[in-house]
Order: sequence, then C-alpha cells, then structure tokens
Amino acid sequence: MRIAFFGGTFDPPHCGHLQLAAAVLAGDFTDRVWLVPAYAPPHKQGQAVSSYEDRLAMLQLATAGLRDVAVSDFERQVRLSPSFTLEILDRLRQ
Repeated sequence: MRIAFFGGTFDPPHCGHLQLAAAVLAGDFTDRVWLVPAYAPPHKQGQAVSSYEDRLAMLQLATAGLRDVAVSDFERQVRLSPSFTLEILDRLRQ
C-alpha cells in the first residue's frame, strides 16, 4: 500500500488541505493519504495555536466520510517538540 504523509498545523483544517489530499488520490500517486497534525509545529513557536487535541478533532470532523483519507495521531504518540516531519518519518520507519 502506498501512503502519502501530509503533515501540518491544521489550525484550522480547510478546503485547501482536503483538495490537495483529493488531488493526490485522484492522480494515482498513492492509495491512502494520512493527515498528521503537528504535535509541536516548529514554524509556529511563540504564536497562538489551538491545542493539539482541538486540531486533531477539527481534522477528524473535516475528513469524516472521506474515502482513503485517514487522520493519524502519530505525532501525539511520539511527542517530539518541536516536531519536524523528517524526524517523524524516521520514527515511522523504526
């Protein structure tokens, strides 16, 4: 199975996020898209950001019923701060 990893702050998730996921799926680049909210977004340090739990819940609501799109809480499990995508992907490989 080919999985596309789409990380971001998702504060809030919006149509652009969903359209990008749909375009990747339609282009036959992947079988599934994982939307992965950043646990501690490095480019947002010092800025007001909704809690991880709220961003995760918003993303789950926004993607409810979308085929081949999943929301992953992997960054919450790893809890890197700040959380860089390269480090998260390395943890996934392990």
